[in-house]
Amino acid sequence: MTAEDKRKLKITTDELIDNLVVDNKPVTVLKDHRIRFIQWLLISTVSITIGLQLLGIRNDIGIKLQDPLFIIESFIIVFTAVLATSAAFTLSIPGLERSKSQKYGVYITLGLWFLITIIKIINSDLDLQQGLVGFSCITDTITLGIMPGILLFYMLRKAASVRLGLSGAMAFLGTLALAGIGIRFSCSFEHPVHLLIGHILPILTLGIVGIFIGKITLHWD
Repeated sequence: MTAEDKRKLKITTDELIDNLVVDNKPVTVLKDHRIRFIQWLLISTVSITIGLQLLGIRNDIGIKLQDPLFIIESFIIVFTAVLATSAAFTLSIPGLERSKSQKYGVYITLGLWFLITIIKIINSDLDLQQGLVGFSCITDTITLGIMPGILLFYMLRKAASVRLGLSGAMAFLGTLALAGIGIRFSCSFEHPVHLLIGHILPILTLGIVGIFIGKITLHWD
């Protein structure tokens, strides 16, 4: 490189600042991820409540609310939704994605939900084949979760997710679990096989799909 070339490459501090100012793009400072999670949760709860009103609340809801197992199961589903979506927001903040407590919490609550249903199947005296009906719950769960899901991915897209696949999986699991609690208040078919195939497995399956959706949609510039 000649002396003339080196001279052309030299740049003063003022020139560097001027160039950075010209090239600089406006940056929106996001609110704390916990605040954004609460905002999402409130809007999504309203959306799912409206959807539940359209689907209709099960006729025996008064009786089920006196059933301790139903209450426990409902709380487990709610905890799954809260932990998964809060984990998705945490994963969207570089540096915080190393936290493992929320992710493990999701795995534990999902495992408990799955275990309770398996125990119901084992202890059931019902014909297991009778539970292989009523799969409209799958489409109802997806329908209730569409708006919260779109909103969640929009909010995550504005952040800086590092682990895209895991963020997508947590987003899908959280959104569909929140929709799932709505379906529990709508669907009165309590056959344990139906609860497994029509309520739980679709959420787990779509959670895996969320890995690929996250990798495609959550890239940030």
